[in-house]
Amino acid sequence: MRRDRDSYLVLDVREDDEWEHGHLEGSLHVAMAQLPSRLAEIPTTHRVAVLCRSGNRSAKVTAWLLANGVEALNVQGGTLAWDDRGYPFVVGAQA
Repeated sequence: MRRDRDSYLVLDVREDDEWEHGHLEGSLHVAMAQLPSRLAEIPTTHRVAVLCRSGNRSAKVTAWLLANGVEALNVQGGTLAWDDRGYPFVVGAQA
């Protein structure tokens, strides 16, 4: 996904404290529990790469998005895998 990053919107479905600890620059943060009420915020102009800590929550969200007509894929391994590869994070509340 890293090499095709511009063709995806990264949707981070982790909780606020996880997001503030570190997230991908330019990603959209919508906690999993908030997603049904915030679905309209997900742009349909990009494919959506769904991200969580390990890939479990994002797999559930990906299935839900697909069922709701959003072109989505699960980022397997989540932010743990991203960190293991040494890819950068932004720390703090801003995107």
